[in-house]
Order: sequence, then C-alpha cells, then structure tokens
Amino acid sequence: GFARAGRAARLLEAGVTAVAVSCHAADEATEAQIALQAGAFATKRRGMERLVAAAEKAPHPVDLEARVVVMETNRHQLSDIVDLVAALDFPTVRLAFVQPIARDLAGYHRVLPTYAAVRAPIAEALDHAAARGLAWSLDNVPPCQLPDRPDLWPQLRLVPPAPQQAPTIPALGD
Repeated sequence: GFARAGRAARLLEAGVTAVAVSCHAADEATEAQIALQAGAFATKRRGMERLVAAAEKAPHPVDLEARVVVMETNRHQLSDIVDLVAALDFPTVRLAFVQPIARDLAGYHRVLPTYAAVRAPIAEALDHAAARGLAWSLDNVPPCQLPDRPDLWPQLRLVPPAPQQAPTIPALGD
C-alpha cells in the first residue's frame, strides 16, 4: 500500500496521473471490523497522507479520489468519513452502493444497508462534501431514492456490473 515509505512517490514519478483509494471508515474500530485487521485505519491514513504529499511534489497533476463503499457497518459515519477525506486533503470523494453480486442474495442486507436506511446519512455526507469544497459522486443510488434532494440528481451515477459479475440467483436447493 501507499503507507510504505516512497511507494506513492515512485508511482507518481513513473507517470501515474490518477489514484483511487478505498476509505471505508472514520475510526479504527470500524476499519478493523471491515478490513478484518487491527491497525488497518492507521495504515490507511498514513498511506493517504503519503499519497497527498507525493501528489503535491509530482511533476504533473494527479487526480486523487477516496472511494467509500456504503455498508451496514459504516452507514452511521458517512459524514465523518467525508470529513476525514477533506482533512487529508483529498479533493474528491465517491460514495458507492454495491450491487448484489453473489449467490447469497438473502444475506445481502446483512452487509449492505437498504436505500431507506441511508437516505439521510448519504444526503448529509454529500452536504458535508460540498461544504468542504470536495468534488463528489454517488454511485448506484437512483434519484427516486433521494426524492427530496433533486439538487443531488445531476451527479448520481448508475454503474452496471460487468456481465461476468451480474447478480446470480441461487440454484434450487442452495
């Protein structure tokens, strides 16, 4: 990862012009629960800090984006994650709903929340992003799920899964 000293600088010096980094939590406990690894939050933060520092020194412009997958585990802290992204000087944040790509569709909502459960947290997080001057996008949330926020609709993106990743229906007997 980018937490290793010099890795970000070497990649940017080699000509990389855009980097997207996953950022799914605003605290150690949530990151450890998602990453299944203690200390993951500190490592992620250090990597993001080093990436920003390397981008500032790069010989060319570098687009940096923090990607946040909206999950049941982190839905309560989406605004805090956006605040962290802003504090780390990342210029762009992308919130994304994952489409069901699994045989265990019955377990989908154990991991991923319903749209209804995250309408308010998503709107609040996007308001935080705008207030902090971040560019933002929201993937796979249709406008009808944010009916009171037509101001957000132009930046919503529906990203279809690749054909090999299309949702599957469990076979009878599974």
